Amino acid sequence: MLKAGSKRIFLQSDAMAAVGAKDWNWLFEFSEQNIPLIKRLDVAHFEFQHRSFQEALFAEALAEGVVSEDDFMPGRKAQQNLRLIAS
Repeated sequence: MLKAGSKRIFLQSDAMAAVGAKDWNWLFEFSEQNIPLIKRLDVAHFEFQHRSFQEALFAEALAEGVVSEDDFMPGRKAQQNLRLIAS
């Protein structure tokens, strides 16, 4: 995922890695290339239209164990994490 100011931009390859190429392609075709809450910037770049949507996906990944809390906020890296949050 790319960070551009306060925008959250991701590549089509990121989406395919996250949900699988088959599911991403189905959603893309089904929605007629207009996926709700996601703005298409160009052929390969997309942007979450609402930060809360991105946060909800992250919370779901944490709840389902896809992302470990230790990977996200390990205690031994507290200062690094605080700098990341502040950026």
